[in-house]
Amino acid sequence: MEVDPSQGSHFFHNITSFRISYFTVNSMTKDGFVDWQWLRTNPAVEERCYVRHIRWISRLLRKSTGTETRESF
Repeated sequence: MEVDPSQGSHFFHNITSFRISYFTVNSMTKDGFVDWQWLRTNPAVEERCYVRHIRWISRLLRKSTGTETRESF
């Protein structure tokens, strides 16, 4: 099921009003991707039913200007 981010518009308004950066991956338009296999190869600090907490030794850098975001590893 694909949910458009605007379906949670009140939630996203709250997030952006607190100047919290977020990103979405739209698999329908192939605009970005999540490498689930790579994520699964990382050891978990803790795993629950719906959440898997992983931690990297090296930093994950995410830069956001408010209009665009760049991730680098």
